[in-house]
Amino acid sequence: MRPRFELDAHPERERPLPVETVLSRSSMMQAIVAMLDAEPGLTGAEIARRLGQQGYRASNGAALNGANVLRDYRRWTAEQDAKR
Repeated sequence: MRPRFELDAHPERERPLPVETVLSRSSMMQAIVAMLDAEPGLTGAEIARRLGQQGYRASNGAALNGANVLRDYRRWTAEQDAKR
């Protein structure tokens, strides 16, 4: 009988850890700020691709999505502005 999922057949494989476990949301937002300061006009897709290369992942372990990254960035900047 074949296993339903590939991970069942290879339990020794490590699953990627969620962003909250590896890198904090604040550090990811600081990385986005640094990218936008260095290169204004980057697209969400390009930011998500670069963050993925740095090891950032969504909380479910999936690759980041540009639109979601920008949405979270806008929300984070609004929260930071409200704190001031």
